[in-house]
Amino acid sequence: MGSGDRARWVVGLLSLICSAAATTSRGADVPSTIPAASGGNSAAEATYYTIPIIKQVTIEEGTAERFSKALDAARAAKASHVLLVLDTPGGRVDEMNLMLELMAASATELKFVALVHNAGSAGAVLAMSCPDVVITPSGAMGAAAMVGLPDDARRRMKFESYALAKVRAAVEAAGNDVLIARGMMEPGLRLAEVTSRDGARRIVDPDEVGKQAKARGKKAKLPDGAKIRTLKEKGTLISLTPDEALELGVVRGIVQTSQRPRTSDIDLPLDEVGPLLGFERWREVGSAEAMMRKYRAGLAAQDHKAAHAHELQKIEGELRQLQERAASLQGQINSEQANIENLPNSARPSAMNRINAWQAQLTTINGQINALNKRKRDINAGPPKPKTGF
Repeated sequence: MGSGDRARWVVGLLSLICSAAATTSRGADVPSTIPAASGGNSAAEATYYTIPIIKQVTIEEGTAERFSKALDAARAAKASHVLLVLDTPGGRVDEMNLMLELMAASATELKFVALVHNAGSAGAVLAMSCPDVVITPSGAMGAAAMVGLPDDARRRMKFESYALAKVRAAVEAAGNDVLIARGMMEPGLRLAEVTSRDGARRIVDPDEVGKQAKARGKKAKLPDGAKIRTLKEKGTLISLTPDEALELGVVRGIVQTSQRPRTSDIDLPLDEVGPLLGFERWREVGSAEAMMRKYRAGLAAQDHKAAHAHELQKIEGELRQLQERAASLQGQINSEQANIENLPNSARPSAMNRINAWQAQLTTINGQINALNKRKRDINAGPPKPKTGF
């Protein structure tokens, strides 16, 4: 849009905002059980490769490396689509940026679809960076504000500005609404939804619209019959339920409850995604589930050991003390037993009592040693295996 067109857009009482809304809210008026129009895909077959980012594991250091390997596997399987299954609270911004770059580099070969169960923070950004998004009936997505930023204000501003630019570029390239993504990330942003008289809708930044109009000595007004509602107040973040995501056009549809038996940790109706995208045939050609599960298990084991490092150190110290005490008692028992034949009969009962007492102490100590060794083995074995399904 040129500067002249943009001026008319602002000064023209938001009429262009409303008239353009019909193409912006993709799928907003489509029921959850009916796929949105998808450019003639209804008779086509699509193949997909599944990559899960799920469970309690956040997008930690090294996830991008596994993601890259999974994309290589998807290409080798000659998949047309990558189905990114998201059930994550988010994670590191640098890992997320690497994943966004990998997605951008693969966009000419692979089409990305997000299946959202839980997509918080960086997970929401990954979802919004996919051209097509579907969500489970109990799913949620949003709240992507960055945390853990540098304390220094200038460094924080630089870091946040760059990260937000990366997100805007990825979301825009996917054809999704950048303002909604920004609303998930920027507490200071205010958003509204404008609905024209004919029902067309568009999300706007009222402060920006007003600022541009004021710069030209004008006042932005709504056209006759148009309505405006607040979508996001300052100081809040956007988080969406399935119905809200559908209404705003963020998702193409809501997958229905699967009746299939639970056979893996991706307990979702993957087969129902294709029809929501307009495909009559939707066939899986591979999955990175085993690779990502192994990776998650490794991370969980590392975290488990790190969390119990102090306990392991304490156990080792206690074991040394108990083993030394056990060795000393065993030495006393052996010595007493060796000398008991040389004692007079009157002294032997007392010696036997001492042996029995030491033996009782040794039994107790050996029980403590066994318990500590068991606890040590349990810690080193890693956390309990998670149940399958969400």
